[in-house]
Formats: sequence, C-alpha cells, structure tokens
Amino acid sequence: MLAFAYAVGLGVPFLGVVVALRGGLGALRLLRGRSILVERVGGAMLLAVGVLLVTGLWDRFILQLQPLVGGFRTPL
Repeated sequence: MLAFAYAVGLGVPFLGVVVALRGGLGALRLLRGRSILVERVGGAMLLAVGVLLVTGLWDRFILQLQPLVGGFRTPL
C-alpha cells in the first residue's frame, strides 16, 4: 500500500505537467502563426534596450521605476 501511495504521489505532478502542456499548445499555435510579428517586436524591443543602454537612459528609466517596487535594489 505504501508503494502504491508513493507511485501515485510521484506520478501526479507529471500528469499535471501533461495537462498544462496540452493547454499551452493552443497558445503556441497562435504564436507560431504570428512568428514574424513576434520576431519583429522582440527585435525592436532588443534594439530599444540597446540604444537606451548605450545612451545611459536605461539607468534613468530604472531609477524612476525603483519607487514603484518596494525594496528593489540593482545587483551591482
């Protein structure tokens, strides 16, 4: 009986992952159909952050966000 309970306890999380992945497949199909848009938006965001980092505006942006998040400190 103990082995059965152990096996069930071990298997339930894996079943939960399977159910979650099946639900996520619809979202993946949606993104796959719009992959060019996703790539372009991601590239534009990467470019924008790069420009902000080079110009030093990223630090100012982060400093303005700090009061909104209590106790936030930059790692360096």
